[in-house]
Amino acid sequence: MAQPELALRRIGAVAVALVAVIVLVVVVAFALLDAWHAPKGGADASDTERDARSLPSAPQLDLRVHRAAERARLDSLGWVDRGRGIAHIPIDEAGKLLQEEKGEGGREKGNRPEASTPSPLTLHPSRAAAKLPLGAASAPPPVDFVQRIGARLPLDLPVLDARGHSTRLGAQFTGSRPVLLVLGYYTCPNLCGIAMHGLIEALHATALPVDDYRIVGVSVDPQDTPASARARADAYGGYARFVFGERNAPSSHLLVADAGGIDALTARVGFVSMRTPDAPASSPIAHPTGVVVVTPEGTVSRYLFGVRFDANELRLALVEASAGRIGGLSDRVRLLCAHFDPAIGLHSEAAMNAARVTGLLTVLLLGGWILRRLRGGDRR
Repeated sequence: MAQPELALRRIGAVAVALVAVIVLVVVVAFALLDAWHAPKGGADASDTERDARSLPSAPQLDLRVHRAAERARLDSLGWVDRGRGIAHIPIDEAGKLLQEEKGEGGREKGNRPEASTPSPLTLHPSRAAAKLPLGAASAPPPVDFVQRIGARLPLDLPVLDARGHSTRLGAQFTGSRPVLLVLGYYTCPNLCGIAMHGLIEALHATALPVDDYRIVGVSVDPQDTPASARARADAYGGYARFVFGERNAPSSHLLVADAGGIDALTARVGFVSMRTPDAPASSPIAHPTGVVVVTPEGTVSRYLFGVRFDANELRLALVEASAGRIGGLSDRVRLLCAHFDPAIGLHSEAAMNAARVTGLLTVLLLGGWILRRLRGGDRR
């Protein structure tokens, strides 16, 4: 067989092999992206089953109706920064809200924070701007959620649990489970409950076992008590049972602390809230919303902002915080193919970018190698 013909056959074999590698890389990339966006654990079927199931107690609203009501309520808020969950009510609603404060016959309704604690399926209109004079400037409140990834929580912080028992924050960090830290206050009539509902729904969609994580809430209001924590925990528990089912629902471990402890914790995680002196007793604190994902050792791993959370992003954040001790092989592969962008607090889908770069480099190398071989054959 002639030497040039043998060389061309070798070139052809190598070219076919390299093309096969490119195709394989592209197929794997698309498979990863499909897995990335696919609902976990048959979410569609479970949603149908959940919608058809009612609680054994009093009849409740259908989950879809409840979600639509929450979305409508969120859309009606005057957002300062929706990505960070910061909102205030539009000024043009102030007059209406002032009228709502009066009952029949002009009698004032009482502001009782304990009585206004929302049930799992109840939404209350915010009165954060009810006392603003019409025409006043609506300056954004100085609230923020600053990412401090790598910060160590004050695990020796003294707190009270919902039963009134003295404990420390570190008691919530047991075993190999990451912790979802939620900051807010327990008489909050709006965003806190909506955000916790969003977290519960996203956790259900992750299909992770409830024993793989722990939900811990700490109030940023020193006036909160174990009683208000217990009332809010019961409300969250009812909603969790509605979403997950009676036997598999996760618990919310809600804690209270004094002003010094609150300041120490919020400073460590970058949570900046503000008590508004002109606000009514039912809504005294302006604050951001989000979830801090913490490693089992008490180190801040990731932040998820807002009141609705992507299930895939939440699952990846939990797997990453656990150092691979929860989740499966596919989750670890997806983490390898994802890049965390701290500017937006999300993992970017780097699999397709990696496939593009790999394919381009392969084509360039293949073309250069073939060109070199052909030039060598011409010289011979």
